[in-house]
Parts: sequence; structure tokens; C-alpha cells
Amino acid sequence: QIETRIQNATTIAGNDRLYLLLARAYRKMGQPRKAEAVLQELIDFYPDSEFAPEAFIELTKVLDELGQRRDAVRLASQAVPRYPNNPLVLRTNAELLALTGKVRAAAESLISADLAGADDPRVLLDAGRYFRDAGDLQSAQNAFERLNATYPSTSEAFEGAIDLAGVFRDQGRPRK
Repeated sequence: QIETRIQNATTIAGNDRLYLLLARAYRKMGQPRKAEAVLQELIDFYPDSEFAPEAFIELTKVLDELGQRRDAVRLASQAVPRYPNNPLVLRTNAELLALTGKVRAAAESLISADLAGADDPRVLLDAGRYFRDAGDLQSAQNAFERLNATYPSTSEAFEGAIDLAGVFRDQGRPRK
């Protein structure tokens, strides 16, 4: 029914959302190529749609599932300057960067997601761990301290406190 509505539409109102729903349906039905085509149409025909950021995110996932990680990373990186204040776009970019071993860039994208309003302690925990893995202990410390200050009663803050102690150890100084 969604396909028919899109094909017979005389107005664009609401079609952008239908494209996204159709693509998600194709993906869940195991038809990633169709999902890819629909998402690309949404991005091409409705670039200013409120659903365009979600389409970018969904398309990066489809491309990655199709074994096209390089294209997925490229697309996620292209979405960041278009939607620099969208926490989900920034998180998706970080996830793909981490999968390709670019942990410092992933950490920076997660910090941007936090600043854009991600409102999720996991973002800061992962950022701190990625900074640590990249050897940037000062940035790791900053991320863990922000995590503990912003989300003090979460399990992520507990994990972050343990990781912060490890950072202090690696810096050769006792915890303050």
C-alpha cells in the first residue's frame, strides 16, 4: 500500500515519511537493495525533509549490511556537516568510524553528539574509552569526568569511574 501511495501521490506532503517507512519495511523483509534505492530517492528528492537525517542513518546501516562499509563510512561522514546538531547522525558516524579502527575520530564524533544533546551516558563512556584506546589520556579523563558529573547515578558512570582510575594509573598519578 505504501508503494502505491507514493506512486500515485499528487502532493509531496507526507511522502518523505512514507519513503522512510517503506525503506525500513524493505530492510526488515530482507530486501536491502530495495531499501537502499528508496532511501537514496528520499535523500535526492527530499533533501530538506525532517526525515532526511534518519534516511542517511538508515542508508549507512543498509550499506554496511550489504558489505559496503567504505561507502557507509563515506555517507555517514557526508551527513555530519549537513546535520551537525543531530546526535543520531553523529553517533552513527562514530559507530562506523570505530568499526574501521578510527577510534580518535569516533571519540570526537561522540563528544559532538553529547554536545548536540544525545542525553545518553553511553555516549560519554564510549568516547572516553575510544580516547583512551587512541592514547589521548587527557581527553579520556575529560570524557569520564564529564560522564560522572552529568550522569552520577548510572551504571555507565560506575564503569567510567573504574576506567578513569585506569587512566590515572596510565598517567602515572594517583586519583584525586
